[in-house]
Amino acid sequence: MRVFVSYSSKSKDLVTTLAQDIENAGYQIWFDHKLTGGQAWWDQILENIRQCDLFVFALTIEALDSYPCQLEYGYAHSLGKNILPILLTDGVSINLLPSELTTIQFVDYRSQDRQAAFRLMNSLNKLPPPQPLPNPLPVSPEVPISYIGNLKDQIDLPRALTFDEQASLVFKLKEYLREAENRDDALNLLRRMKKREDLFAKIDKEIDGLLIDATSAATPLKNTPVSTTTSPKPAYAAAAPHLGTAGQSANRMSQPFDWAPALVTAAVGWGISGVIYKLPLIVLILIPTLATMPSIILTLVDGFFNFCGGFTQAYVNSRVLRRTFPPSATYNNTQLMVSYGFISVLSFIVVTILASADPNLVSFINSIISWLLESYVLLQFLRKVFPHINSSGVYIPWLAAYAALFLMNIFFEPTYAGILNDTTLDQFSMWTNLVMTDVIVSVVSLAVGGTIGCGLILRTLQKT
Repeated sequence: MRVFVSYSSKSKDLVTTLAQDIENAGYQIWFDHKLTGGQAWWDQILENIRQCDLFVFALTIEALDSYPCQLEYGYAHSLGKNILPILLTDGVSINLLPSELTTIQFVDYRSQDRQAAFRLMNSLNKLPPPQPLPNPLPVSPEVPISYIGNLKDQIDLPRALTFDEQASLVFKLKEYLREAENRDDALNLLRRMKKREDLFAKIDKEIDGLLIDATSAATPLKNTPVSTTTSPKPAYAAAAPHLGTAGQSANRMSQPFDWAPALVTAAVGWGISGVIYKLPLIVLILIPTLATMPSIILTLVDGFFNFCGGFTQAYVNSRVLRRTFPPSATYNNTQLMVSYGFISVLSFIVVTILASADPNLVSFINSIISWLLESYVLLQFLRKVFPHINSSGVYIPWLAAYAALFLMNIFFEPTYAGILNDTTLDQFSMWTNLVMTDVIVSVVSLAVGGTIGCGLILRTLQKT
């Protein structure tokens, strides 16, 4: 009787003992312990399955998870072969076996003692005679792509990987490091994974440890998975160049100099948005004749620049996030920027309608509208990248930002009144002074408010 043994390479020692025991009983054994991978390897396996009288499945957890093993016993089942599952290890749930194996009585060979050998021989002797191959033959399964090759595809995914996904990849690669035939490939994939921009600092530290251990023959690899029981801080290990390279401190964001580029970007960008908001007034100072244009046109121009100002603020926010938390770069920021632009237009419309009201009331209402709508839009954007972020972690920072903005406007209100009451100024000078003051107040207040908001958002994300 020709016996084909299907098994996982992780259980090779146990299977070798099993094969010797079956062979000693007078059976002809074949299993692929001397073959290498590739199409020829797979063709030879399929040919031996077709020629065998008995298909033995070495029942282990690893074999059940092995894609090639799944193809092998599936093909044997489609050929009508006698299939004999032989249990070799603990931890296999018999109730969860695949459909091809559930109706077959298995042999418990875990102890590999005399009683186990007797049970095995008894099962072999009671097998029904082999059936002829079906005609026509079922379609042969394609050669399975190596599982470690599938890991490469996962590492190269263009989207951001979650912490659990990264931890799972590292754990699987750690297992392959223990297999001599896959060790080099696993090391290359670990190095490849380190280049990802969305790599969590905890994962990066784990990879560094594996690479150091793998290059030291005296240090055995520890069989401990990456813990997923606690929420890691998303300080990314392979961020933009100014944040340093992978392998630095797991909490780089706590270092003051790492905050500087992001906060400077926020201050400058939001300050520029303040200039954009006031561009129509600046143009009217430079070209007074434009004031004679129909009011509807001036209003539309003002609305357009308000849209550009909001668009700029959203662009600055997205740049700050991309600079500090690279996974946010994987999402399209256009929707965020357009939404901010329309929110600014809405605020402009409200301010225009309330033009005759108290300036402080107008500023307060404008701040409330901008705070609520911009916080909501930013929250929806951030949840695409950081699903666990709390809404208060966005609303509170921007409340602080717009509160600062509102207070600064109130602080400079007496300055406006002083210019209006200055009888020494002619109308043009008074108008010029008012506009220049308005521009300066807009730039300073938005720079301060935007920096506060972005800084507090970064702190929130660091703790998420």
